[in-house]
Amino acid sequence: VGIETVVHYTTRDRNLIAIHSDLVGAHALGVRNIVCLKGDPPSLAGYTDVVGVWDVTPTGLIRILKLLNEGIDWTGKPIGHNASFFIGGAANPNAEPIETELKLLRRKIEAGVHFFMTQVSYDPDSLDRFLERATKLKMPIVVGILPLHSSRHAEFLHGQVPGITI
Repeated sequence: VGIETVVHYTTRDRNLIAIHSDLVGAHALGVRNIVCLKGDPPSLAGYTDVVGVWDVTPTGLIRILKLLNEGIDWTGKPIGHNASFFIGGAANPNAEPIETELKLLRRKIEAGVHFFMTQVSYDPDSLDRFLERATKLKMPIVVGILPLHSSRHAEFLHGQVPGITI
């Protein structure tokens, strides 16, 4: 449709080899924008007997994408040509203490992130405090939004989704 796609890629469900395969395939299909996420535990979706893989951290995924952009895989072997991913990292404006989140953001910058996308925040004061501190990192920040559809939706997000408070 001629619009940019931003893939939200979680490291929860894949080992390192599968992640590499997904990324090479995505690049071959023209996907360039990837936000690197950890992913919620499978139990959150009701899969109580399933365990997440988490072979790679989100910061590790950022490093892998940076290496692919440099034309090498995670082992240092050349891949033939440089990839051209635009690498996003997650940021949590609701984190307490905020300094711990800012340290994580700095690690993501060192790993090669190009921009941040925040988790949704329904607290304008927390979001303002976060943005005031995070803008000093001099990285583009996309603020995540999620319109509420009903009171039931709000109750679910508040009670069942880690990091979201309404």
